[in-house]
Amino acid sequence: MATGNPANSQKGYSLFPQEIGFVLLLVIVAATSTKLITPLLPAAQHFTISFTKVVGSLLGISMTSSEDILYTNGFPLRIAGECTALNYILILTLAILFYTRHSLIYRLSGIAVATGILLVVNPIRLIVIGLLGPVSLDLTHFVHEYVWSVIFALLVFFIWKVWADRRFKITGDTIKSIALAAVICTFTLLVLYRFKDAYSQVLTILAAPLYKLLSMDSHASVVWDNLLFYRHGQDSLQVGIPMDITSYSVYIGIMTPRLWHNRKAIPQAIVGLLVLLLMNVLLVALLGAIGMSYGYDVSRSFIFICSIIFLAFPLVMYWHIFSRKAIDTDKSAIESQHSESVPLTS
Repeated sequence: MATGNPANSQKGYSLFPQEIGFVLLLVIVAATSTKLITPLLPAAQHFTISFTKVVGSLLGISMTSSEDILYTNGFPLRIAGECTALNYILILTLAILFYTRHSLIYRLSGIAVATGILLVVNPIRLIVIGLLGPVSLDLTHFVHEYVWSVIFALLVFFIWKVWADRRFKITGDTIKSIALAAVICTFTLLVLYRFKDAYSQVLTILAAPLYKLLSMDSHASVVWDNLLFYRHGQDSLQVGIPMDITSYSVYIGIMTPRLWHNRKAIPQAIVGLLVLLLMNVLLVALLGAIGMSYGYDVSRSFIFICSIIFLAFPLVMYWHIFSRKAIDTDKSAIESQHSESVPLTS
């Protein structure tokens, strides 16, 4: 005869939701471990250039290089740390590693397969960008900075989702979900890109008071004019806004299809969107304070760290909102079944 509460004994249920630990570990470790992998960037850049040349040559494309410059049919493309896909590999590795509902062997296998997929796709990304260069520099910039960033972020999410669900078969519903998310991402990206300057102005205005506070200088300033221009005393710094609209596009793209069928999760999703905005405000303020104090190179390292965090955020929010709902639904179903199995007594 079974004893105890079946809801508590049911496998996978916990009074302390697993996603809370997943969220904390993923964000904290992603941010702190970035400093550990920064020394690996030169080696990653060299590997990226060499591997891309091999892939391009196999496709019959002229590929040459000089130091950190990769030439595709003569068009030069500087391979920076962000071009190595190391940040995407890191966040996907952490997302798989900390998803402890699966066995360690399954997690390690998932990391190996996921890393292999990203390493193969990344050279294709760089080759496409290089081929677009002679066609239009504006188009090349848009595809490089935004389109491929969204594609890679979605790829990371879907690899993780397929792995976590153990659903390696691509069904019609899967294709519809991917297509819908891609369409929403694309539409959101185009709309935000159209109003990018207005958004950047608002973001800068919101970040200015915090930047002054961090700089401990009421006369410090930050303004937007196609780049962020920071001033502090006699010093100045200019830098672009990293991960500015791609993070919103990915977040809205992967959340909307699920929210359409889970309307009760909409308030949480809106809160998440507001948190994303506040994160961007904080990023702009911190970027100026760090850049002014430690120099441009350190500010670039900070941007790399932020790229990890902003890539993790949509995945973390998706897991937190919908995993919590799934656990509550399972718990209700278990309790309902238990109550129906117990005969009424007077």
